Amino acid sequence: MSLHLSIPPLLSSATSIQRIAFICASLGFVGCVRPWSGTWGTLVAFPFAVAALYFLDPLHYLFLTSALLPIGLLSTHLILTQPKEDPHYVVIDEALGIYLTLAFLLPFPPSVITPLLAFVLFRLFDGLKPFPVGLIDKKVHGAWGVMMDDVAAALMAGAILVPLAILHVNVSS
Repeated sequence: MSLHLSIPPLLSSATSIQRIAFICASLGFVGCVRPWSGTWGTLVAFPFAVAALYFLDPLHYLFLTSALLPIGLLSTHLILTQPKEDPHYVVIDEALGIYLTLAFLLPFPPSVITPLLAFVLFRLFDGLKPFPVGLIDKKVHGAWGVMMDDVAAALMAGAILVPLAILHVNVSS
């Protein structure tokens, strides 16, 4: 299986605003990389999120993380062609998901292990879509549906991550 770029035909007839929205929603066309566009989107956002986690104060990190939701909602809304779709090229939801998952690490000291655990847990919950992630994915449509299943996956990953981070801190001390 090889990687390839899959640019959707909607761009040929898109307005300038829709093209800008596409660049935002696809994280600069990263979402067009196939297969596993969600994983690629998370991989691209991950180092920026980890850097922000460790170099910004918690308030600014949370502000940055929360800003991804309206940006993602607006950019996704502008490029959706059908209300029930969650197109592969929209990966700003993965960026929000990994930033939100990493937010659970704000109270803990910097570590190499815990962000990697955050990445794995988020991708696991986002990919497998256990309840309630799968329910949100099926029942919530439009831009909200695209974004909120990743929020749910991040919250579930965070719920598992916190006890693991506590254990890691206790073992490391």
